[in-house]
Amino acid sequence: LQQLQVLSLEACCLSLDDAQQVARALPRSHLLRLDLAQNDLRSKGLMAVAKSLGTSGIQDLGLERNEIGFGEALAELKSAHDRRPFPRLRLAGNRLSKTQERNFLQSLRATPKRFGGQYCPPGCNCFEGRGEVM
Repeated sequence: LQQLQVLSLEACCLSLDDAQQVARALPRSHLLRLDLAQNDLRSKGLMAVAKSLGTSGIQDLGLERNEIGFGEALAELKSAHDRRPFPRLRLAGNRLSKTQERNFLQSLRATPKRFGGQYCPPGCNCFEGRGEVM
């Protein structure tokens, strides 16, 4: 994983052990984008990945359609984001109501983001000039 910048594992039927292996490799990788959509990660898989995000370089994380619900794992994801914000997070199609998903993403936006040594205000559209915040 040391030279990869984008890793797409969408719909790869990842097991919990697979998710843990990916999580252990994140701090040593150069990944900027990780797509784990549609892998039935649930809480345990998300917990494993979230614990490694704070020491990774991930900027874009895809967690769509993974049976993720509101609970400890989502709190760990928020904690990882608070330690080291990443500009793009995709959560559509999980076991969150539209209101829960929106509120969770807004709680992340309320966290100041730091890029290139400067903090961006909530709602800033400066991520690589593409207007991608979350």
